[in-house]
Amino acid sequence: MREGNTPEGYLRLDVEPTSAQVYVDGLYAGTVADFRSGGYPLDAGPHRIEIRADGFNSQSVELRIRANDVLSYRGTLTAPDPRPEQRAAAAPPKTFYVIPRCYAGDTPPIPEQLPAACKGAKARTVPPVVSPSQPAGTNLRK
Repeated sequence: MREGNTPEGYLRLDVEPTSAQVYVDGLYAGTVADFRSGGYPLDAGPHRIEIRADGFNSQSVELRIRANDVLSYRGTLTAPDPRPEQRAAAAPPKTFYVIPRCYAGDTPPIPEQLPAACKGAKARTVPPVVSPSQPAGTNLRK
């Protein structure tokens, strides 16, 4: 959220559903659709982004916005597990894809949807975090 003359950057979201509500640092900022085209202006620096929609699990991520840059984030909100007793057999943790100063998301970047200065070949993966005492297929990160 903009504060005075602080340098700004932009956050672009490619998240389904587009009607999901977006909170920046705990404050409502709009819907995913508002963050789609050219990006949503935010003060440069760290921000906590939370995406919520009725009938879906919320998604939360810590991002750093850089002045005069567009950061793209892609993801999909998932429906909650209707059978809580079977959560231990949930899907394995997701791999996270990162292009420094350009893209972060749980789906691989699509080169033609990235900003011009962003090179898809620079994408790195961050493996899922699994504790040795935790059964495989369960994720420590929420």
